[in-house]
Amino acid sequence: MSLTKVLDNFYLGSYNDIIKEYYKTINPDVVINVASECKNYTENVLYFHYPFYDIPTEDLYGKYFEVTNLIDHYRKSNKNVFI
Repeated sequence: MSLTKVLDNFYLGSYNDIIKEYYKTINPDVVINVASECKNYTENVLYFHYPFYDIPTEDLYGKYFEVTNLIDHYRKSNKNVFI
């Protein structure tokens, strides 16, 4: 399990944490997927998908503020966020 607590209500993990359902140990309210190759394996969780590629030319700037605002909004609402 590679799931990591970054801040209260904010966790980072991997594709493996999703498919093996380790993410369920934190009872997430929101899952934000930023990997293009990963599909939605979550159930009963608010889900957002931003299909970024792990390549040097990927333009993250266009969605950066949208993703960080989502994280901030849900953390301030005391929701567990898993990205």
